[in-house]
Amino acid sequence: MFHCKDAVVHQPDYSRAARVVAETMNGHTPNVWISDRYSAQQKHGAAHQTCLAHLARDTAYALEHGSDDLPLRFKLWFGKAFDLARDIASFARLDNRQQKARA
Repeated sequence: MFHCKDAVVHQPDYSRAARVVAETMNGHTPNVWISDRYSAQQKHGAAHQTCLAHLARDTAYALEHGSDDLPLRFKLWFGKAFDLARDIASFARLDNRQQKARA
């Protein structure tokens, strides 16, 4: 699945290979490419961000099945990152309301 602010494209294929991305994108390089950590899904945009939901899922698995303290540190960091994302969204809504009230 590929999506942007204006469209969603479902591209069924038996593979997740980089060729599927290349064929679907047809030479287009987005400013930011968000994907999981599968290597074929990376480096298709000018900048890359790993999907935080995939990282959070992997962290939860590591917490449940591991004995290392690193997953706990990641979990705490994800909590801060998701809180920040919620705050940014609410700030944007408040700012939009304030701008409309001024008009």
